[in-house]
Amino acid sequence: PRSLAQAADGQASVLKYLEAHARPDGGYAFADQQRSHLTPTYAVIGAYRALGQMPPNRAALADYVRAHHPRELKKLEQERRIFEFQQVQSLVWLGDPAAEFRDRLKAWTAPLPYLKQYEQHGYPIFQSELGLVQCRALLGMDLEPLKPAFSDYVAVRRRANGSFNNTPAADGGDGHVMNTLWGLQAARVLGLPEEKKAETIAWLRACQLPGGGFTYQPSPAFGGMDDVAYTRAALRALQLLGGEPANRAACVAWLGTLANADGG
Repeated sequence: PRSLAQAADGQASVLKYLEAHARPDGGYAFADQQRSHLTPTYAVIGAYRALGQMPPNRAALADYVRAHHPRELKKLEQERRIFEFQQVQSLVWLGDPAAEFRDRLKAWTAPLPYLKQYEQHGYPIFQSELGLVQCRALLGMDLEPLKPAFSDYVAVRRRANGSFNNTPAADGGDGHVMNTLWGLQAARVLGLPEEKKAETIAWLRACQLPGGGFTYQPSPAFGGMDDVAYTRAALRALQLLGGEPANRAACVAWLGTLANADGG
């Protein structure tokens, strides 16, 4: 086990790494960019939260989050509600009530079809649309207006093995571990019946590779690499269901190999 001193040194290294991404405009940027962006800013705030810390310059950071939806940089072809989720979650982490988001959220009660030039069926983007569900939950808003449209939207995207994906289960194909996490979160918030718990736990556990990390679905036909985003999603989903990975020790060891000398 690591000593308290080692843990403190490790945390200091991570905090130093995070602050290397701070920019004069009040937000945080990807390492190779000078202009801040909402997404890395959200990630940095979440990392501070995971470490039990509050980011410096909290008031200025909240102002940045509030004012820098990506539509302010460039007009979007279509609303992407995942950005509202990143704003609301960031502000909640910062202890801000995010009250001005309530009116906009009240106007959205159904999934938004995606542009058919990019998705032939017009299927909404699962994670993005379920950001709306999470926003309402984070702000303690009434969820009843969402249930008529979103309950069915979520339910029909659940596979027999308990996983979720962007497309309806009737279209065929397996689930995706990241969509499965979002689906489980939304199902719980919407009060859907708890179904397929054992099947979902088994599916998630089967996403773990021999090296300890997780890939996006069990035995995928292509691209079956381990990834920290897939691993986080699998672990959070298992936690929601009261499960655990098949090989916890290997997963911890694999995550340890991802640490870089710069603290990231």
